[in-house]
Formats: sequence, C-alpha cells, structure tokens
Amino acid sequence: EISTEIDAVADVRETFVGDVDGDGDVDLDDHTYFADCLQGPGLTVPTSPCRPMDFDDDGDVDLSDAQSFQQTFGVVTR
Repeated sequence: EISTEIDAVADVRETFVGDVDGDGDVDLDDHTYFADCLQGPGLTVPTSPCRPMDFDDDGDVDLSDAQSFQQTFGVVTR
C-alpha cells in the first residue's frame, strides 16, 4: 500500500552572496555589516559575525569580497 500523506514540509530559500542579514535582499543594511568587517588581504576574519562576509572563504574580508558584494548589491532574493 502506498501512502499519499505528507510527513514534512521544507522551507527552502535561495541565498545570495551579500544578503548577510538574511532578509531577502542585498541593501544598505547588508552593506553596514560588510563595511564593519572589511579589513584587507591576509588579515584573519576577527570574529564569527564577520565570517559570513568572507564570500570567497579565504580567511579574510578584503576587496575580493567587496567585489562579490558589489555585484549583488540591489538584488532582491525573495
């Protein structure tokens, strides 16, 4: 016998580089978070709140990450 009942529902949201506050858009609120963490190449990400801003996952928040942020600024993800 095959059951047609649904046991669970998944809420899947697409995430974008730059939507660091998770509100569905890349805007000035996200920029504020990013700017506070921007340090430069080779400087280790100081705290875990800055870790999501290391978009290229190389251990620092630098101009490479700023370029990624700039490319998605203004994108609405919701």
